[in-house]
Amino acid sequence: MNKLFSICSTQHYDRAILKAWGYNGRFWAIFLVICTHFLSPNAEAHPVAISDFLTALNTMTSFFSVPSLTFLAGFFCLGDLSKFRAQQLLTMIFITYFMFNLIVINVYSYNEVFLLEPATMSWFLLSVIYWNCLIVFFENIKYNIAISILIAVVIGCTPKIGEFLSASRCFFFFPFFLVGYTMSKKKVLLTFNRSFSIFSILLIYIITFFTMIDFIPPLLLWGRNSYAELGISNQLGIVARLAYYPCAFLAVFSVLSLVPQKVTCFTPLGKNSLYSYLGHGIVVLFLMDIGFYTQKINLTLEIFLILLAFVVDILMSHDKFKYFADFILRPKFLIKMFFITDELDKKALKENEYKTLDTNKTE
Repeated sequence: MNKLFSICSTQHYDRAILKAWGYNGRFWAIFLVICTHFLSPNAEAHPVAISDFLTALNTMTSFFSVPSLTFLAGFFCLGDLSKFRAQQLLTMIFITYFMFNLIVINVYSYNEVFLLEPATMSWFLLSVIYWNCLIVFFENIKYNIAISILIAVVIGCTPKIGEFLSASRCFFFFPFFLVGYTMSKKKVLLTFNRSFSIFSILLIYIITFFTMIDFIPPLLLWGRNSYAELGISNQLGIVARLAYYPCAFLAVFSVLSLVPQKVTCFTPLGKNSLYSYLGHGIVVLFLMDIGFYTQKINLTLEIFLILLAFVVDILMSHDKFKYFADFILRPKFLIKMFFITDELDKKALKENEYKTLDTNKTE
């Protein structure tokens, strides 16, 4: 009889296998995120009338799409890099964040405070910077995961925290980043039995359908708003968020255990998935600008949006799009201004000057 789950030492995993697993997981996690955004681009300002089934499916995927992406970001964190190299990479992320916001705000007249309230999907970039800084303080704290969840629960009580510096979502998803980082540092990889993984996903769907949809606003799963902004009491919000994390962790582990651990046609696309994550936000804003979401979304349009999400994920994760996006989002003059090489991943670092990357981490 197969065990329910196993904890495997990553020392037995070849680095290429771990990278393939991470890139595959990243591609499919971002595909689910893109689907969610295409089907409900802005549930507050632009509610979209989609079928009840897809509404429930959207809510269900919210349990593990962004959390899975955040978990993988933590698993392949910058923790083992030298201070100098980590600063370079984080500065590169900030340059990307700066340029993306500059473009979106000017082209689409996005009504947000420049940089202080991240435009569309760029909150994740800002959060990656936060998470890598927070890891320094949380890494050696006892019960750090429980403390991170407690902070995430309490911060929901802060009224009107909203999008300011992406603080709410940063702390909301930080436990997933911390768990991923902790598992990587301890060199373990938790994998569920495949049949149990499918059962877990179905269980999450049932919980979503019968509980979250009727009693809890689905926006709670996005981590963007305080409980007051969602129109629920702090008591109910605290209980709901405490109940959310066990379900979300179960869903994340279940979904990631289904991800192939070998190189597939999606592996190289997953390596460039940051570009599809950012780029699909531009597509969503374009569809909103032309009034696409003002019409009734029937079954045909729902299928079209799902297929469009898949195509966008593939095209924007391609190497050619990466070169185009780098030209715009990572201009040479800014890179030179901060003394950052544009080929950090290819640069040979002297062994006696910098730490080398752990064999269990990606580039």
